[in-house]
Amino acid sequence: MEGARQAETSSVFMKRRWDEHRAEMLLICKQGGQVKGKSRPPLSEDSRRQISETLKRKGCHPPWELSPLHQKGVKKADIIGAEAAERVRQATIRYNKGKVVTDETRIKMRLSKLGVRRSPHTAETKEKIRLSNIGKKRSLETIQKMREHGRRYAKAHPEIMAQKIKHLLENQGRKPTKPEMCLTEILQKYFPNEYRYVGDGQVWIARKNPDFIHNNDRRLIELYGLYWHKPEEADERIAHFNKYNFSTLIIWENELSDMDSLLEKIDTFNKGDYCG
Repeated sequence: MEGARQAETSSVFMKRRWDEHRAEMLLICKQGGQVKGKSRPPLSEDSRRQISETLKRKGCHPPWELSPLHQKGVKKADIIGAEAAERVRQATIRYNKGKVVTDETRIKMRLSKLGVRRSPHTAETKEKIRLSNIGKKRSLETIQKMREHGRRYAKAHPEIMAQKIKHLLENQGRKPTKPEMCLTEILQKYFPNEYRYVGDGQVWIARKNPDFIHNNDRRLIELYGLYWHKPEEADERIAHFNKYNFSTLIIWENELSDMDSLLEKIDTFNKGDYCG
């Protein structure tokens, strides 16, 4: 032990001892006095006050108090100086350069911030961000990388993506379109209490939001417009819901004008004789 102390400089040794002491004090606070198998009573308010005063006289802060560098509204440059703060920033950039943050780590970072209200940007900061982005244009390679990352994330975390899309639709206040309202009236009139409209984000099946769902059976109805959808998209939709044991009926917008054919199609689908 003595040899190790002589090998270390005084400042390094004191720093190491302080780190050990701080870690031990943190354990005292978190574990209610159980440290390294020794039972110690929890610190009283008077003891904490005395320790705080002693540490502050030495230029330190107790482990149960927030460092001045991390207090709200305090800038690092105001405490350690602008030049030192810039050196710390550059060292942090060099330390993090080339590091890849995994999706698991991103989720942990996101969850750690849930419920934490962050201060909004000031008008000055917003103006700086706006000016810094003027003239910037993402390359096609960057856009493609962002898209691929988004697809991988959505595939790996379908529940999170479904919640995000649902929240987005709720904020947009999505309402049924005129064709959807027309089909809703037809279903209520000729097939009462069988189908309900859920195209506003009420129901999600593996990141897909159907238009109508049967109240008592695993049957779905999708209403497609010729302008927005292609026939191959309908086949993909049917195959997707089929993986989750849902039968899907695709109704095209132009079919709403032929009532007899439409009712026969829905009735056949309800009886289980419809294919596709």
